[in-house]
Amino acid sequence: RSSYFERKIGHYESINSLYRSKTGKAIHNLLFKDYEMKEVQMTYPFVHKGETLYIKGKFDGYDLVTRTLTEGKTVKDISRITEARPKDIMQLQCFSSLAEKTLQALQVDKLQIVYADLENIKTFDVPKRDQMNFMIERITILHNALKNNQPPKEELNKFCGSCSYNDKCDLPSYL
Repeated sequence: RSSYFERKIGHYESINSLYRSKTGKAIHNLLFKDYEMKEVQMTYPFVHKGETLYIKGKFDGYDLVTRTLTEGKTVKDISRITEARPKDIMQLQCFSSLAEKTLQALQVDKLQIVYADLENIKTFDVPKRDQMNFMIERITILHNALKNNQPPKEELNKFCGSCSYNDKCDLPSYL
Protein backbone atom coordinates (compact mmCIF):
# COMPACT_ATOMS: atom_id res chain seq x y z
CA ARG A 1 0.00 0.00 0.00
CA SER A 2 2.82 2.42 0.78
CA SER A 3 4.42 1.57 -2.60
CA TYR A 4 1.11 2.42 -4.26
CA PHE A 5 0.88 5.81 -2.52
CA GLU A 6 4.53 6.59 -3.19
CA ARG A 7 3.95 6.07 -6.90
CA LYS A 8 0.65 7.99 -6.92
CA ILE A 9 1.42 10.86 -4.54
CA GLY A 10 5.20 10.98 -4.53
CA HIS A 11 7.82 10.52 -1.86
CA TYR A 12 7.94 12.89 1.07
CA GLU A 13 10.64 13.15 3.69
CA SER A 14 10.51 15.36 6.75
CA ILE A 15 13.73 16.99 7.94
CA ASN A 16 14.00 14.21 10.58
CA SER A 17 13.58 11.38 8.11
CA LEU A 18 15.95 13.10 5.68
CA TYR A 19 18.60 13.33 8.43
CA ARG A 20 18.12 9.63 9.30
CA SER A 21 18.32 8.75 5.63
CA LYS A 22 21.58 10.66 5.05
CA THR A 23 23.16 9.35 8.26
CA GLY A 24 22.14 5.83 7.30
CA LYS A 25 23.63 6.20 3.83
CA ALA A 26 26.96 7.39 5.30
CA ILE A 27 27.14 4.41 7.69
CA HIS A 28 26.08 2.14 4.86
CA ASN A 29 28.87 3.38 2.61
CA LEU A 30 31.45 2.75 5.34
CA LEU A 31 30.19 -0.77 6.04
CA PHE A 32 30.27 -1.92 2.42
CA LYS A 33 33.15 0.09 0.92
CA ASP A 34 35.54 -2.91 0.82
CA TYR A 35 33.11 -5.38 -0.74
CA GLU A 36 34.01 -6.42 -4.29
CA MET A 37 30.32 -6.53 -5.19
CA LYS A 38 28.01 -3.91 -3.74
CA GLU A 39 24.68 -2.40 -4.67
CA VAL A 40 24.24 -4.63 -7.70
CA GLN A 41 20.99 -3.83 -9.53
CA MET A 42 18.95 -6.90 -10.48
CA THR A 43 15.91 -7.07 -12.77
CA TYR A 44 13.68 -10.09 -13.32
CA PRO A 45 10.96 -9.89 -15.98
CA PHE A 46 7.82 -12.05 -15.83
CA VAL A 47 4.58 -12.08 -17.79
CA HIS A 48 1.25 -11.41 -16.08
CA LYS A 49 -1.93 -11.47 -18.20
CA GLY A 50 0.04 -10.72 -21.35
CA GLU A 51 2.03 -7.83 -19.81
CA THR A 52 5.69 -7.97 -18.89
CA LEU A 53 6.24 -6.87 -15.31
CA TYR A 54 9.59 -6.48 -13.57
CA ILE A 55 10.90 -7.29 -10.13
CA LYS A 56 13.83 -5.03 -9.34
CA GLY A 57 16.16 -5.01 -6.38
CA LYS A 58 19.61 -4.04 -5.26
CA PHE A 59 21.49 -5.91 -2.54
CA ASP A 60 23.98 -4.10 -0.32
CA GLY A 61 27.00 -6.37 -0.47
CA TYR A 62 28.33 -9.76 -1.48
CA ASP A 63 31.47 -11.31 -0.05
CA LEU A 64 33.14 -13.39 -2.78
CA VAL A 65 35.24 -15.43 -0.33
CA THR A 66 32.44 -16.54 2.01
CA ARG A 67 29.73 -16.29 -0.66
CA THR A 68 27.62 -14.23 1.74
CA LEU A 69 24.90 -11.85 0.62
CA THR A 70 24.62 -9.04 3.17
CA GLU A 71 22.00 -6.42 3.86
CA GLY A 72 22.80 -3.44 6.08
CA LYS A 73 20.30 -1.58 8.24
CA THR A 74 20.96 1.52 10.27
CA VAL A 75 19.02 1.88 13.49
CA LYS A 76 18.73 4.59 16.10
CA ASP A 77 19.63 2.37 19.06
CA ILE A 78 21.20 -1.01 18.39
CA SER A 79 20.74 -2.14 22.01
CA ARG A 80 17.04 -2.61 21.19
CA ILE A 81 17.85 -5.09 18.41
CA THR A 82 17.90 -8.62 19.85
CA GLU A 83 17.09 -10.52 16.65
CA ALA A 84 16.72 -9.81 12.96
CA ARG A 85 13.43 -8.07 12.18
CA PRO A 86 10.98 -10.12 10.07
CA LYS A 87 10.67 -7.39 7.43
CA ASP A 88 14.47 -7.31 7.00
CA ILE A 89 14.68 -11.11 6.84
CA MET A 90 12.05 -11.16 4.10
CA GLN A 91 13.86 -8.40 2.17
CA LEU A 92 17.19 -10.25 2.27
CA GLN A 93 15.55 -13.53 1.27
CA CYS A 94 13.92 -11.69 -1.66
CA PHE A 95 17.28 -10.23 -2.73
CA SER A 96 18.85 -13.69 -2.52
CA SER A 97 16.07 -15.24 -4.61
CA LEU A 98 16.36 -12.43 -7.15
CA ALA A 99 20.16 -12.76 -7.29
CA GLU A 100 19.92 -16.48 -7.97
CA LYS A 101 17.44 -15.86 -10.81
CA THR A 102 19.23 -12.93 -12.44
CA LEU A 103 22.91 -13.45 -11.61
CA GLN A 104 23.26 -17.16 -12.35
CA ALA A 105 27.05 -17.16 -11.79
CA LEU A 106 26.58 -15.79 -8.27
CA GLN A 107 26.58 -18.55 -5.67
CA VAL A 108 24.97 -17.55 -2.38
CA ASP A 109 25.78 -19.86 0.54
CA LYS A 110 24.93 -17.52 3.42
CA LEU A 111 22.64 -14.58 4.17
CA GLN A 112 23.50 -11.99 6.80
CA ILE A 113 21.88 -8.81 8.12
CA VAL A 114 24.11 -6.17 9.69
CA TYR A 115 22.45 -3.63 11.99
CA ALA A 116 24.45 -0.52 12.82
CA ASP A 117 23.99 2.62 14.86
CA LEU A 118 26.50 5.42 15.32
CA GLU A 119 28.63 3.30 17.70
CA ASN A 120 28.11 -0.44 17.19
CA ILE A 121 27.09 -3.21 14.83
CA LYS A 122 25.27 -6.52 15.29
CA THR A 123 25.02 -9.28 12.71
CA PHE A 124 22.43 -12.00 12.30
CA ASP A 125 22.47 -15.00 10.00
CA VAL A 126 19.28 -15.50 8.02
CA PRO A 127 18.01 -18.80 6.57
CA LYS A 128 17.79 -18.99 2.80
CA ARG A 129 14.26 -19.27 1.48
CA ASP A 130 12.99 -18.89 -2.07
CA GLN A 131 10.69 -15.85 -2.16
CA MET A 132 10.12 -15.56 -5.94
CA ASN A 133 6.43 -16.55 -5.72
CA PHE A 134 5.89 -14.04 -2.90
CA MET A 135 7.51 -11.24 -4.94
CA ILE A 136 5.53 -12.09 -8.07
CA GLU A 137 2.31 -12.06 -6.03
CA ARG A 138 3.10 -8.67 -4.43
CA ILE A 139 4.19 -7.06 -7.71
CA THR A 140 1.02 -8.33 -9.35
CA ILE A 141 -1.12 -6.81 -6.56
CA LEU A 142 0.69 -3.47 -6.90
CA HIS A 143 0.44 -3.52 -10.70
CA ASN A 144 -3.32 -4.22 -10.61
CA ALA A 145 -3.87 -1.48 -8.01
CA LEU A 146 -1.97 1.07 -10.10
CA LYS A 147 -3.73 0.00 -13.28
CA ASN A 148 -7.17 0.26 -11.63
CA ASN A 149 -6.27 3.41 -9.69
CA GLN A 150 -7.39 1.70 -6.47
CA PRO A 151 -5.09 1.27 -3.45
CA PRO A 152 -4.45 -2.32 -2.35
CA LYS A 153 -6.27 -3.50 0.75
CA GLU A 154 -4.93 -2.33 4.08
CA GLU A 155 -2.64 -4.69 5.97
CA LEU A 156 -1.98 -3.85 9.61
CA ASN A 157 1.62 -4.32 10.76
CA LYS A 158 4.00 -2.78 13.28
CA PHE A 159 5.46 -0.42 10.66
CA CYS A 160 2.16 1.41 10.13
CA GLY A 161 3.16 3.99 12.75
CA SER A 162 6.25 5.04 10.82
CA CYS A 163 4.61 4.98 7.39
CA SER A 164 4.53 8.33 5.61
CA TYR A 165 1.07 7.48 4.29
CA ASN A 166 -0.68 6.23 7.45
CA ASP A 167 -3.14 9.10 7.16
CA LYS A 168 -4.44 7.42 3.98
CA CYS A 169 -5.53 4.29 5.85
CA ASP A 170 -8.33 3.43 8.22
CA LEU A 171 -6.03 1.24 10.29
CA PRO A 172 -4.55 2.40 13.61
CA SER A 173 -1.05 3.83 13.30
CA TYR A 174 -0.07 3.51 16.94
CA LEU A 175 1.29 -0.08 16.93
